[in-house]
Amino acid sequence: MNKTIQSYESQTAAGLGIDAGGTYTDIVVFSFRENRILAKSKALTTKWDFTEGIEAALDKIDSGLLCDVGLVSVSTTLATNAIVEGHGQKVGLLLMPAYSRFDDLELFNRPAAVVKGQMEIDGSVVEPVDPDEIARTAEDMIKTHDVKAFAVSGFGATINPSHEIEVMKILRSRTGLGVTCGHELSQMLNFKTRAATAVLNARIIPYVENLFANLESALAGRNINAPIMVVKGDGSLMSVEMAKERSVETVFSGPAASVAGAKKLTGLKDALVVDIGGTTTDTAAIKDGKIEVCDEGNIVANVHTHVKALNMRTKGLGGDSAINILERKIAIGPMRATPVSFLAARTPEVSRALDYIFRQKELYSNDTRAMQILFLTSHREDIALSDLEKNIIELLKNRPHCLDELAAKLDRKHWSFIPYRNLFMHNIVSVAALTPTDILHVQGKIRLWDSHTADILCRFYADMMNLTCSEFCDSVLGSFTSSIAVELLKKLMDNTLEPDSIDTSGAAQAIIGKWLAGAESELSINMNLSSPIVGIGAPTGRLLPDAAKLFNTDCIIPPDADVANALGAITSSVSVSKTVKITAREDVFYIEGIPDCPGFEDYAEARKHALEKLVEIVNELAHKSGTLNPEVETSEIEKTAKNKYGTDVYLGTLITATVTGRPAVMQA
Repeated sequence: MNKTIQSYESQTAAGLGIDAGGTYTDIVVFSFRENRILAKSKALTTKWDFTEGIEAALDKIDSGLLCDVGLVSVSTTLATNAIVEGHGQKVGLLLMPAYSRFDDLELFNRPAAVVKGQMEIDGSVVEPVDPDEIARTAEDMIKTHDVKAFAVSGFGATINPSHEIEVMKILRSRTGLGVTCGHELSQMLNFKTRAATAVLNARIIPYVENLFANLESALAGRNINAPIMVVKGDGSLMSVEMAKERSVETVFSGPAASVAGAKKLTGLKDALVVDIGGTTTDTAAIKDGKIEVCDEGNIVANVHTHVKALNMRTKGLGGDSAINILERKIAIGPMRATPVSFLAARTPEVSRALDYIFRQKELYSNDTRAMQILFLTSHREDIALSDLEKNIIELLKNRPHCLDELAAKLDRKHWSFIPYRNLFMHNIVSVAALTPTDILHVQGKIRLWDSHTADILCRFYADMMNLTCSEFCDSVLGSFTSSIAVELLKKLMDNTLEPDSIDTSGAAQAIIGKWLAGAESELSINMNLSSPIVGIGAPTGRLLPDAAKLFNTDCIIPPDADVANALGAITSSVSVSKTVKITAREDVFYIEGIPDCPGFEDYAEARKHALEKLVEIVNELAHKSGTLNPEVETSEIEKTAKNKYGTDVYLGTLITATVTGRPAVMQA
């Protein structure tokens, strides 16, 4: 069958949207012509190999619909998880700081080296690059530190990236390894932050490459050979080829896709979007019809970066958050657990672990964490294991065990001495516990798995707190509602103050307490939100409306909210922009942001050259990002300031070129 690539406007093929989330993998088949979802499915995410979860979700889709797929678009938590969990290849960092000075205590990456190649802030060359020094430094890093990739960052590189480009070429020719330059990922000043961004990018590239190699193989097995796009952290799309080079830009991909999906489903211009998943609750905003992003760069795993991404709050609170009793109080999350109703439906022998717990009620009344149940996953990984870890696996081969029972069988004095976290991190074992999802089973609001087992465990918890089962369930969901409401409040205040400072302010806590108590308090506090709250994610319809009531606003749960992420992935657009600056020094005009650009005596000539180069650059980026026939829009802002005589002084002209368009679609 012959296939051609056509523009979005002319194509009639279907699109396949995929979201590989922290708990579930969602899939939609979307008709571009009819502008609607044709089919959708869900499967559990397999973190050890995301494509297993994708394959399981694809198995639930009519194969006939997949024959018409002309575009695939993916959002994923892979990059975020890899960075947060400290995974990735060893990266060598080469720096060219101002005046050859740099405090290495400020660096979070090792190894790192300062090399020649100094520039002034305006991009003028002070000291040339020394190719032999670069080669020696790289060879030493490879030999001594087993470096597998390099990151390069130079002072002044956003103005003149020629030194970074030269170092990159030397490293690639001498070592054959991958290289990430700071100027490729950021146009912002602060070369140390650009360095951190480049290091993170170089570190996680193999993970992203492996994901998409496996995905391409899985799709080819179903005769899907369509272009693959990836959601960036700001909600726009890029080609899989570019994603392999700019992996760090996929951080927050999943949450960005969810907000894009909410925007598509509702058509709202202004809204607060709440995505309640199995693991986390993500809160973001749509303002003036656009997804609110953080232009200054997001913080990822406590590292400041220049990654332009969704302006979002994330809390470890979801439908599958573990419920514990700690010091006679209910605690929900942040740890995610497999709902006990799910495990019981698939492994009836979990009842033997529960029998062990029920015989020792007095041990858990102040701390239920020892009741958490360990079980083996289907994943097996060849990692070094201690004898104790091997013993844990052998016991779990027979049936699930709670931590307390494992401690007894392995002769450990306390459950906290069970070394299961390495097995958990490598997805060899998982943890089951009572969760909000189980509570919804007990209340009869959902019936997915084993409600009977959930009810038995729920009554055990309730009895320990001297509550009825109904009272305990209401208390858990009330606590969940309060936590969500406070998260919404923090999101609404994030342009006014540091939101988390609310937690340490006694006055703020007192006011919030009165607000949450409502009519039951002697002082009633009302809050009114002018825009609606949109809920997405499978459990949102059951868990969000009560929180929205506290803000006296509408709670909108649109149809297909359970697959909003996958819908957002397939309906988003490519967006590429670049800015250069024309400046004047001693009656000569220079263009900042273009490598080795000459000076111009005439402003008109400088402007003409800047526009031509800028359009050429964004066209190349747009094609590389996966869109056809891009139309470039340019804008100019002239910067002036008044001197002490009141006369306008020319500071420079900012010229920005932008391309926004749909990705190319393969047409049968």
